[in-house]
This record gives sequence, C-alpha cells and structure tokens, in this order.
Amino acid sequence: ALHTICVDEDTEEIQQCIDYANRFDSNREKLIDTQLHSMRRADFCRLQGIERSNAAFYGDFDPLHLPEILALVGRTHGPAELHVALKSSIVTLFSTVDRVKCLEQEMA
Repeated sequence: ALHTICVDEDTEEIQQCIDYANRFDSNREKLIDTQLHSMRRADFCRLQGIERSNAAFYGDFDPLHLPEILALVGRTHGPAELHVALKSSIVTLFSTVDRVKCLEQEMA
C-alpha cells in the first residue's frame, strides 16, 4: 500500500538520505551500502511510501547470482545482515539445486 508523504515532515530526512547517497564515489559502493543493508533499504522504502519485503527483494535476483550477492552482504555488512539475507533468500537458493542429481550422487 502506498502512503502519503508529507513534505513538511519528511523533507529533512529525505535531504539527509540524498546527502548520504551522494557521498559515495561509485554507484557500486552506493548500491552495496544502501540496498544490500536491510535496515537502510527499509528506511528508504518507508520514505518513498513503498512496502517491500526482504524476500521480494532477493527474489528479484537471478538465483545463480545469489551466492555471490550473499557473500558480498556478509563481507560488507557482517553476520547479522547475512543472516537476514539468508532467511530472505533461502527458498530461491534451493530452487537452484538439482534434486535428481543430488539423489543420484547419494545413491552412488
């Protein structure tokens, strides 16, 4: 559901977010810091009146890229954020497993 943003109340916080985002040297750094950190991403969504779950966020990635993204989250944001990311992406991660091949290997 969309929320109405009251410019008078949110203007200062929005400006702080803009200033924060503009401090990065590259778009890659900005993306890693703002979008791969669950609390920062939630704050930005709230300011924009967007409700979005972590599962929906990680569901947008190609499942084959998720291990690399999760490793990046763990390296840059630590184990707590990695835990949040893993909980949010576990179903998508398991969708890449070839169950038949796993069973064949177990039986061999």
